[in-house]
Amino acid sequence: MLVFDPPEAMEFTWGTDLLRIELRQEGTGTLLTLTDTFDDVGKAARDAAGWHECLERLVSDLDGTSTAPRSRRRGSGGGRFTRSTWRIWDQKRGPSARPWGYPSGRPLARPGRPRPAGRARQARPGRPQEDRMTERDYRAYAKAGMGALHQWYDSSTGQWNSTGWWNAANALAAVVGYTKLTGDTTYEGVIGTTFTAAQRQHANFINDYYDDNAWWALAWIAAFDVTRDTRYLQAAKTIFSHNTAGWDDTCGGGLWWTTAKTYKNAITNELFLTLAAQLHLRTPGDSGYLTWAQRAWEWFDASGLIGPTGLVNDGLSSACQNNGGPTWTYNQGVILGGLGALSEITGDQAYLEQAETIATAALQTLITTPDTGPQSGQAILTEPCETAPGGCNSDQVQFKGIFVRNLLDLWQRTRQPNYQAFILANAGSIWNNNKNAANQFGMRWTGPFDQADAARQSSALDSLIAAAAFA
Repeated sequence: MLVFDPPEAMEFTWGTDLLRIELRQEGTGTLLTLTDTFDDVGKAARDAAGWHECLERLVSDLDGTSTAPRSRRRGSGGGRFTRSTWRIWDQKRGPSARPWGYPSGRPLARPGRPRPAGRARQARPGRPQEDRMTERDYRAYAKAGMGALHQWYDSSTGQWNSTGWWNAANALAAVVGYTKLTGDTTYEGVIGTTFTAAQRQHANFINDYYDDNAWWALAWIAAFDVTRDTRYLQAAKTIFSHNTAGWDDTCGGGLWWTTAKTYKNAITNELFLTLAAQLHLRTPGDSGYLTWAQRAWEWFDASGLIGPTGLVNDGLSSACQNNGGPTWTYNQGVILGGLGALSEITGDQAYLEQAETIATAALQTLITTPDTGPQSGQAILTEPCETAPGGCNSDQVQFKGIFVRNLLDLWQRTRQPNYQAFILANAGSIWNNNKNAANQFGMRWTGPFDQADAARQSSALDSLIAAAAFA
C-alpha cells in the first residue's frame, strides 16, 4: 500500500517518464496533484504496462471522477483532469482524515522505486551539458532571485519599488508561481499584504487601463489557486465585469486599451480572452464567461492582428487594419494561455494548433543565438527593443517573462520538446550571463547584465521558475 500524509511528494520513473504525486494541506482540505510527464521514448512499454489506465483508475478511486484524455470533468471533490495533470481538491480531507493510499500490485507500483521529490534526476541523453541542472539547482536559482526581488517590496503600498502598477501585478504573479511550484511559503504573506495595501492606490485594482486591470485579475486567479481564498477569485470577477465596458462595435468588436477609447491593441484583447476562459474554468455551471472567451477569440482571429509572419503585432490602425507595430514577446505569450484554456474547455485541438503556430514563429524570430559561451548556438529570447537605438523602456523590460510563463503552460498541454529546451536554455543564460553578485537580473538574457529593477527581476524569475518545473 502506498500511504502518505501531507505535505509530501513522491516520484516514480519508467524510462524517461516521470509520475509526480504531490499532496498538500490547504486550509481545511487537501490538494492532490498528479502529473504524468512523458515523451515518445518507451511509449509502447508504458502503454503495455497500463500506465495511463492506472492513473485514471487512481483518480477515479480518490475523487469519483471519470477521466479521458483531453477532457475535463468535475467530481464531488472539485477535481479537474487536464491532459496529463490531475488536481484533486477535497474539502473534507482535513488534517485528521485518513491518509491517501493506493493498493500495491497495480501498475502504479511498477514504474520504479519512489524517491523523494527533491532528489536530483539524472540528465536525459541529448540535453546540452550547460542545461543539465538538477531540480535543486533551478529551485535554488529561483529562490535566490526571489530573495532579491523581495528587497524591492514595500509592504505599506503592496507594490515593488523601482517599477510600476501593472508590473507589480506581474511581480505578484511571480511570487505566486514560485510559491506554488516550490512549496516554499517564505513569501506567501506578500499575497495577502498586497491584496489589502495595493487597493489604497486603486480600489478593486481598477484604473483607466483595461490591460492593467486584467494583469491584476490574472494574478488574483493564480493566488486563488494557491490559497483557495475566494476574495481573490471575486476580485478577478469584479475586474472582468468592469472591463466588459471597454468592448464595442468599433472595428467589428474588441476591447479598447483605455477608457479614453483611442486605440484597440492586441495585449488588452488577449488578456480579456484569457481572463474570461480562466474564470469559466473556476465557475461551475458558467456559460457567460465562456461566451465572452469564444467571442473574443473569434474577433481577434478575424481582426488581422496576427500578421503574415505568424506573429501578433501591437494593435490596429484608425482604419481597423494591422498597424505593423512591434511584435512584442508578451503579445506572443498571453495568447498562448488563452488558446490553451479554450482547448481545455472545449476539447478542440484547433486552438492548440494555432497556439503552436504562434509559438513556433516566436521561437524562430524573436531570438538571438550567441556564437560563444555556455549558450552558444542556443536560441535566447530577445525583445525587439533590445536592438533599437533607445533600448527598452520600463514597461518593455517586463515582457519576456510573460512569454515564457505562457510557453510553459503550452508545454504542459502539448509536451513539445522544443519548448522545454527553449525554456531551459533561457534560464541557463539568465543565470550564467545576466546577473550581478546580488542575484539581480538584467534585461538582456544573453548578457551582459545592464541594471536592476523589480520589472527586470520578476521577468527573469518567470523563466527560472518555468525551468524548475522540468526538474
